[in-house]
Amino acid sequence: MKPHARPQDGDLNPNFRHGMSRSADYTIWNAMRLRCYNEGTNGYERYGARGITVCERWRLSFLDFLADVGQRPSPQHQLDRINNNGNYEPGNVQWSLRKTQARNRRDTVIVEINGTPHKLADIAERAGIKSQTLLKRYYRKGLAAIPMEHVPC
Repeated sequence: MKPHARPQDGDLNPNFRHGMSRSADYTIWNAMRLRCYNEGTNGYERYGARGITVCERWRLSFLDFLADVGQRPSPQHQLDRINNNGNYEPGNVQWSLRKTQARNRRDTVIVEINGTPHKLADIAERAGIKSQTLLKRYYRKGLAAIPMEHVPC
């Protein structure tokens, strides 16, 4: 078998080349691994230093990562961990738009209303006000600052 040929079922070929090393998906996969394991990489302090890891299946194989996550739907999508404190692993990773990802950060303010968590930024968007404006009001007045008519039931 030629080194660049795709291995057949049961045939392990360490020289297999997927031809995607210059693709955006490969770049994102490699950056994910670097920020979790390379102390010299920008972002390591927010990932690897916090104990965020990549599951072994993905860490060792770009093709397994791609099979599980799929190709990036558009150039606007970014890799996002659903549980921001969780690892890069099946069930905790999705492709998200910047707006969605921005609301899934460690510093996202979540308020509990009637036993249900709500992101302050989502309430601000429904109310038609800037999230920073509502955030300042919330820090000054607490729950009284939240326009309850814009909180989903």
